[in-house]
Amino acid sequence: MCVSVCLAQAAGPSEEAELAARQAVPQGGNFQPNPQIPAIVAAGGGGRILVSTDDGRTWEQRFFGAPTASHGHWTTRSLAYTDGLFAMPTGWGRPPMVIASEDGLNWRHFLPPKEEQTGPDKFDPLDMPGAWKMAGGGGTFVFGSHDIHVTPDFGKSWRRFHVGREFREDPRKLNTHHLTPHYLGVEGHFLIVAQDRTKEDVKEANLFLTEDDGVTWQWLETKGLENGEGQPASFEHLGDIWLLGTREGKLYRSTDRGRQWEGPMDIGFRYPNLTIVDGEFWATGEKAFSSKDGKTWTPLPEAIPAGQVLQTPEGTLLSVHYKRNRIMRSTDGGASWEEVFAFEGEEGAEGLVDLEAGHLAPSGASTGQSEISRNHPFRTWTATNGDQVEARLLKEQSDIAQLQTQDGKVIEVPVKLLKKSDQEYLREVE
Repeated sequence: MCVSVCLAQAAGPSEEAELAARQAVPQGGNFQPNPQIPAIVAAGGGGRILVSTDDGRTWEQRFFGAPTASHGHWTTRSLAYTDGLFAMPTGWGRPPMVIASEDGLNWRHFLPPKEEQTGPDKFDPLDMPGAWKMAGGGGTFVFGSHDIHVTPDFGKSWRRFHVGREFREDPRKLNTHHLTPHYLGVEGHFLIVAQDRTKEDVKEANLFLTEDDGVTWQWLETKGLENGEGQPASFEHLGDIWLLGTREGKLYRSTDRGRQWEGPMDIGFRYPNLTIVDGEFWATGEKAFSSKDGKTWTPLPEAIPAGQVLQTPEGTLLSVHYKRNRIMRSTDGGASWEEVFAFEGEEGAEGLVDLEAGHLAPSGASTGQSEISRNHPFRTWTATNGDQVEARLLKEQSDIAQLQTQDGKVIEVPVKLLKKSDQEYLREVE
């Protein structure tokens, strides 16, 4: 829609657009997962959410927050899933929040309103505790920040572990940040991988382990990481073997749940992404290697793209990268790839950061769907001169309708210059 006399289009990220998009997110909580339909969800910059229910062959964009900077309100770095609920945290250097969905179609705040939360700690849905990185498993979500926050009931109640306070008397003198949680595949078992900050020019990992769903945490006493080379950036486990990768491309290996570590092994490229494919470790990036034991590595096909790889339950490989606005798919073990989805956005800033496989409720089964679909769907808007745009309503005030397009751009249109059917729609959603 390009009506010059009525349209003011936001160019690039803006504080106003980001805040308006946050305020437009529907109220959350009261999730009732009904996991029946296999699905893959991808999350990316700006709070972009893509959903596939056919093993990654086709994708639909189900949500987009707003264009954002690297430390903006809609900066996105992870996606989590457990027991029929997908959840995505947003916000870096700004008040964070999390949106979630049980049907993949309707996305709303993860947290219910404060008055519906129980327990001693209650949080504002628009200012959540450390919603930068999160992990899910066994019905529990774990959040890493300066402290550790755990919710076993989709945000209704919280367990909070004050890392600095709990280990204040430890002679190791904890000073740490960038707490990143990982589910260990056993109900109640999570690992936090964090960066140590106590020694000048030494960047090793601090590891915190819970085996009781976050009720208690151990700060592991490790050997082999005390002269670590590089900040911890990735983690993966396969049976009793744990692998830790650093930004500088060093790998460390443990077979006793994180106490003793071998390494460093040099993988040959920075920022290796670790995952499991066909019962083997894969490390992907500028190059790609596989290993059965985490010690001996074999080159993989050169066609494997840089970025994160996910193997679906059907054996298909999917690849995303934070600097790539495309999803790649392989059905032959990575020998060849095809582009299955692409979207508009600033290359290098709006890419995809995470993939999760899980199950969704049948469409229409999520609590609160009627409210969400009535108030915030994407639809075709038509101006009186015939121009059209696919967008969703952010807000209406002073006879101006603020709309957001599929690629995140915000436009403002005088209501009087919209067709009668659109004006009627606005009256219905007031």
